[in-house]
Amino acid sequence: MRVCGWKVIFTHVTVRLSGELLRNATEGHRDGACTGSNTSGSCWNYFANTSLVEKAHAGVLRVLAPR
Repeated sequence: MRVCGWKVIFTHVTVRLSGELLRNATEGHRDGACTGSNTSGSCWNYFANTSLVEKAHAGVLRVLAPR
């Protein structure tokens, strides 16, 4: 599956990022422009679907959109 140039490598992964545990994430890869501090090359990133959490905690969970 490819979305915006990202190719899914693994699904349902658990990874620790900046001291926080991310469960049931999707690991993706793409070549070219990267997110974060990397600006070019081969990029790896993790994605999480928050729609189930947003539905379960409607009005309680505040989601901040990136600026």
